[in-house]
Amino acid sequence: MYRSWIYSLVLICLPLQAIAQTVAVDVADLVEKLTPAVVNISTTQKMPERRQGVGLPPEFQEFFEQFGLPGMPMPFGMEEEDIPGAKRQATSLGSGFIIDPKGYVVTNRHVIEGADEVTVTLSNETPFKAKIIGTDRGTDLALLKIENPTDFPYVSFGDSDKARVGESIIAIGNPFGLGGTVTTGIISAINRNINAGPFDSFIQTDAAINRGNSGGPMFNIKGEVIGINTAIFATAGGGNIGIGFATPSALAKPVIEQLKTTGRVKRAFLGVSLRDVTEEIAESLGLKKDQGVAVAEVSSGGPADKAGFQVSDIILTFDGKPVTRTKRLPTLVAETPVGKKVEVEVYRQGKTITLTPTLGEMPDSEKDADTNLSDKSSKAYQEEGVKETTTINGMIVGTIDAGVRQKFQLGNEQKGLIILGIKRGTALALIGLKRGDIITAINQQHVENVAKAKQIIAQAEKEKRQHVLLAVKRQNQSILLTIPLK
Repeated sequence: MYRSWIYSLVLICLPLQAIAQTVAVDVADLVEKLTPAVVNISTTQKMPERRQGVGLPPEFQEFFEQFGLPGMPMPFGMEEEDIPGAKRQATSLGSGFIIDPKGYVVTNRHVIEGADEVTVTLSNETPFKAKIIGTDRGTDLALLKIENPTDFPYVSFGDSDKARVGESIIAIGNPFGLGGTVTTGIISAINRNINAGPFDSFIQTDAAINRGNSGGPMFNIKGEVIGINTAIFATAGGGNIGIGFATPSALAKPVIEQLKTTGRVKRAFLGVSLRDVTEEIAESLGLKKDQGVAVAEVSSGGPADKAGFQVSDIILTFDGKPVTRTKRLPTLVAETPVGKKVEVEVYRQGKTITLTPTLGEMPDSEKDADTNLSDKSSKAYQEEGVKETTTINGMIVGTIDAGVRQKFQLGNEQKGLIILGIKRGTALALIGLKRGDIITAINQQHVENVAKAKQIIAQAEKEKRQHVLLAVKRQNQSILLTIPLK
C-alpha cells in the first residue's frame, strides 16, 4: 500500500514537470520571436548639472521615481528646466519597440525629452538615428521614426481591456544599459491609480522592472503588447521591489495612431469635475458606495453642459462602460474620438436617465503646460495690470485683486497670491507649480497680499530656514509642498 502511494505520487509529479518544461520552452520561443522588435534608445542632449533632490517632496525622493533618465528622481508629469550650472553632454538609456515595418518606434516621452539626438539600437547592436514624430505629455508617450529602406521586425498591440489579474506577462527592455533583458511575472492589478496624472489607469506587475526598462513593451503570452512600461514604485536606491506600472495599450494605441498621423494628440473633452461617491453620498441617494461618480461641477458651455448634465448627477456608465471611480472617467473620455456622440447613464432624483453629449476637443495640453514658465519680470506683469507682484526664488506671484479676479476668472471669495509665472533656469521649475495656482498660506499663515508674503519670507530668512511651506489651491485640488528659499 505504501509503495503504491509513492508510485502514484511519482506519476502525478512527472506530468507537472513536463508541463513546466513545456511552458519554459514556449516562453523562450516567444522571446526569441519578439526580441528583434525591442530596441535600446539613447539620447544625447545639452543639459544642466543636477542637484540631487532639489525641491522634491520627501515622499517622492524616498518612495517613487520614474526611471529611464539617470540622476535625480522625477515624479510623473514634473518638468525639467535648466538649473544654473555647468552644461554637459549626457546620454540617457531607455527602451522602446518597433510597431511598423517602416521603422516607427514607441517609447516614453520622458526617455527622449530634451534630446538633441536620438539613437535607436536594434537587438543585433545595429544603431540608427531616429527623429521624433511627436510626444504626448498626458500619457508620457512618444513616437520615433527610423529612416531606412529595409523593413524592420515589429510587434503589434493587443487589447489591454481583456487583461486579467493573475495573467502571465513578459517584459523586455534595457535596464541599467546592460542590453536586452527579459523578465516575467503576472499582472498584479489593473486600473491602478498612482496619482501620476489625469489618465491614471495603469497595469501593475510584479515582473522585475528597473531603470532603463522605461518605454519598453509588456507582452501577454500571445506576444501582443498590452502595456508600455512607464514607472516603478521604488525604495530610495531606485531598485525594483516588485511593483511596476505600465500604460495600457487601450490608452496608448489611439495616442500613437494620432501621433503617427498628425504629430499631435487631439483629446476628447466632456467638461465636468468629479468626486467619488462616498458612503454618505451613496446613503443619501440610495446607491451602492462603488456605484458611479458624482458631478461636482459642469463647465459652462462645454459638451456636458449642452447635453444637460447637472451638479450632483451620478454618472453610472460612459459609452457602455461602467464608471466606479473618478480617475476612470477621464481615461474613458481620452480613449474616445473627438466629435463622437456617446451615451452616458446618469442617476438623478431616483431615476436612471441617458444623456448624449457630443465630445469636444480638450485644449492643447502641450501648449498649456508651457504657460507656467516665463522669462518676464515682475515689472512686466505690473504693466499688464497686476498691481502688486513679488518674486520668490524665481516664482513670480501677485496679489489677487479685482483686476486679477477678472483676468483669471476667479470668484470674489478667492483670496491669496496667484502664481503668474516661473522663471526658466530655476529650481522651482522642477517642482510642478503652474501659472494660475493660488497660494493660500505660507508656513501655515494665511496670505492675502504680497506684503504679507514678504513679511513671512523675511522672517523665515531671519531664522535661517532653507525652505518655506506652501498651501496651494489648483481648481478643486489642494496641494501642500515645500520650496527652497535660495
